[in-house]
Amino acid sequence: MKIFKILVALVVGLSVSALASAHHSRANFLLKELITVEGTVKHFQWTSPHMWIIMDSTDENGETVEWTVEGNAIAPLTRFGWDPETVQPGDRVTFVGNPDKDPSKKLMFLDYLVRTDGNV
Repeated sequence: MKIFKILVALVVGLSVSALASAHHSRANFLLKELITVEGTVKHFQWTSPHMWIIMDSTDENGETVEWTVEGNAIAPLTRFGWDPETVQPGDRVTFVGNPDKDPSKKLMFLDYLVRTDGNV
């Protein structure tokens, strides 16, 4: 019976640790800063645990810069009215979000987006 209890504790412990390691924090983002980047959607990935958008933007030198936009989990996005058709490749969108702490990375965590018709 003692071995059974140890085995159950081990399985539960491993299960919890696997869940904990699967989730990641937003520690790499400047959560008190918001940046705005306008661009054209290249790819929209509607997957768990987070949705992703790859977009092309133009920098101050006129060069095309690829940005990666990480979004929230699918469940909260769905509650806010998002679905797999919300953003499509070719859409021109303004993204507002938290930048990565490393400014050389063109990465942000999405706070909200604004469409060309003004819808947020």
